[in-house]
Amino acid sequence: MIGVLPQDFVTMAKAQFADKGKVPVLVANTDAQLNDFLDALQAMGGSEKVSILDLSLQSLNAGTIANGLSQKVLVVLDDSSSTSMKSLNAFLGKSKSSTFLLVDDSNAGLKNIQSIGSMKDASKLLFGKRSVHFTNPHRATGVLKSSALMQSSLRGFTSDLALAQSLALTPAELLAEIKAKVTPENFNTPNDTIKVYSLKALSEVLAINVAYDESGGIFSRDKKWAKMIEEDGSLFHNALKAASAGDVVVSKLPFVLSAIAMKETLSSAMSRGDGIYRDMKLKIQNATNGVLKDMEDSFEKSLKKNFKETYNKAYANKAVHNPFYIPEPTTFDN
Repeated sequence: MIGVLPQDFVTMAKAQFADKGKVPVLVANTDAQLNDFLDALQAMGGSEKVSILDLSLQSLNAGTIANGLSQKVLVVLDDSSSTSMKSLNAFLGKSKSSTFLLVDDSNAGLKNIQSIGSMKDASKLLFGKRSVHFTNPHRATGVLKSSALMQSSLRGFTSDLALAQSLALTPAELLAEIKAKVTPENFNTPNDTIKVYSLKALSEVLAINVAYDESGGIFSRDKKWAKMIEEDGSLFHNALKAASAGDVVVSKLPFVLSAIAMKETLSSAMSRGDGIYRDMKLKIQNATNGVLKDMEDSFEKSLKKNFKETYNKAYANKAVHNPFYIPEPTTFDN
């Protein structure tokens, strides 16, 4: 007998990143955080239900880190100084429309990475009371398309995966969920899909608002940013405008109802949302409100004529889908 192990001996075969599709990606330096990695892997259902990006395999995974990952949920295990995320600045920028869940014992990940380049002028919003930051592709060098970031913990990150997945969806994918989930009968109940859609739409407007503000002096700012609000069909608010446009039929009701809710969120947030309204530039606010009014004008008369009860219910309950608290309007807002 050579000796006796005092406890179970854990072995793990490391491997190059393999994309397993829609499953979350667990990102960790397994040399530095093996125990947390194994705990997280178990919590996520094992290696069959997760893709693994091991930062200790720098050469093998260099291509993936250099090119980023698109539309993924990335659970990033880190230390109290956010050593891993700070090393992933380029990866964050190249990862398009993804969600990063930052997991560390001190819950300091979001705070620690505010100074890295890919976080320049990021939008800072809330989903309920949860902080959600969105990278700004118009201001941060190397950011190709906005991604969301949330703080989480090893104990609680699994409960954040559903929201993280929704935040990684495209307008078309969220519209498909809206079509499947939103009805006149349930519109009076807060709907997370509508909330996520509105939150992402607002984050895009805020990113453009900063770009406009920084584009010149008070009389020389670049008007292209207001035109983007009005004309870029890839933006969330314009995608829903297109989906809800025209005469209202039963199949279009989910989009029309969601458009009413989105208009309420964006207009209210820009005019009186804490941490938002004071930074809004009038040119961008007016451009956004103009698009939202055109959207509403396209369907409002038809909705009122053909679905009067639904019309009344929609406008009575439009604010229940705000993704975060927005104060009620005062007489000065009208």
